Amino acid sequence: MLFTIVGCSQGVCRGVGSAPGTAGPAGMVTSPGQAEVDAGAAEAGAAAQPDGAEQAALDEQLGPLRKGGRHVVAAPPDDAEARSYGAWVAAAARAAQERQAPPAAPAGFALRVLPGRDLWVLFEDGARRRGAVAVVLRVGPAAPLLVEAPHTFFDQGTLPLALAVFEAQRARALLINTSHRYGGRPRPGSGAPDEEGGAEGETTNEGGGGGGGGPRAVGDAGQDGGSGARAAADAKQDGGSGARAAADAKQDGGSGARAAADAKQDGRRAARAKGGGARAAGGGARTAGGGARAAGQGAQADGGGTREESVEARARAAAALAFADVAHAERSFFLSAHRALLQGFPGMPTVQLHGFQDSSAPDAAVIGSAVGQGADLDRLLDPLRAVLRDGKVQGKVLAFPADIDKLGGATNVQARWSRQVGAPFYHLELSRSLRDELIEDADLRRRFAGAFAQVAAGASRTGGAGCASNEAR
Repeated sequence: MLFTIVGCSQGVCRGVGSAPGTAGPAGMVTSPGQAEVDAGAAEAGAAAQPDGAEQAALDEQLGPLRKGGRHVVAAPPDDAEARSYGAWVAAAARAAQERQAPPAAPAGFALRVLPGRDLWVLFEDGARRRGAVAVVLRVGPAAPLLVEAPHTFFDQGTLPLALAVFEAQRARALLINTSHRYGGRPRPGSGAPDEEGGAEGETTNEGGGGGGGGPRAVGDAGQDGGSGARAAADAKQDGGSGARAAADAKQDGGSGARAAADAKQDGRRAARAKGGGARAAGGGARTAGGGARAAGQGAQADGGGTREESVEARARAAAALAFADVAHAERSFFLSAHRALLQGFPGMPTVQLHGFQDSSAPDAAVIGSAVGQGADLDRLLDPLRAVLRDGKVQGKVLAFPADIDKLGGATNVQARWSRQVGAPFYHLELSRSLRDELIEDADLRRRFAGAFAQVAAGASRTGGAGCASNEAR
């Protein structure tokens, strides 16, 4: 009966108005007194060791939402969509915290109440997939922490690690991407095969959603924090015509960046693509052409297409790539959800997980950076050092920019927004060797997830206020 009232069927809530009330797990209505009992039970559960059951339940839910994501070409929301989507996420987060009925979803989206668990999943629902984010909200009491994994098809292993952190910390929210960071394009021939993918549509317990193909640029595609990184990707077309895209990312003293992408075909004509550009989280630096690539893959006009058609096709492909990388795209459903959650929970810290190829930083196992009011990088890195001391991977836990001048997330758009609103943001890069060990060693993974406790605890103590340290400038 409740699902009829709030517009839900089998725990899925779509665009139907919902009546206010108090909803418990699986959409069951509870009395105000029962809500207090549930709150006490949740707080007691937060101290218990996670058993992985929550991760398994989310794995089952997220698998279908991510299936085929390596081939989905991301499409950003327009202004009206961004507003309605953000308002829905914010309303759902408030309802989840207060154990109220879920709000109506905007067109093209739905909310699923996980049976038997205090979890809601907000997802893209419809025939047309645009690579929108999957949002998981914890119902009732939760730690003030937002966990994010924006490159799960590319940074192999970051999805199950994000799930582990979300469960261990009983975090408020989790954001997971549902499309590949390179817009479903095949890996260019010269790209470093850092995160070779697994089987199509694999779920989180099958290698973390797979890496997919794609070039791994030094500094995570423009994230090099001020050392002057250069990322190059060659895209080759069938028929021998060939296209070459090169992106130069240079930072002047860590405070500015500009990238330009030149697309050349047959040595006869060139197309200049600018756009996307992520701004540096630290010093507000801008980049041009963020993620844009030559439209060599699939952009060539069929048969005897005109030059104008070919240029237009390449421009469309470049624009799609600019929006595919949700950690750097200026407009995405991922960023809209991030903003909505921070507006609803001011000062809530974010932990965002990434991966890097071992050869990019041979001495490092972890590279961390932090921005925003109240951010204290030692609060995260010191516990991680203690955990990894017992592991097999010998790499160091390094702080950006004090210990290393790259892989600092300096152009991350979620970091920039967190800093603007005064919320801590922790950007964590994990080596491929460490991710492999964490996936294989369940006990090490459990202790790794437990190392994030001081991040949420620090936010609770300071209320989001404090002085930032170890910022990516």
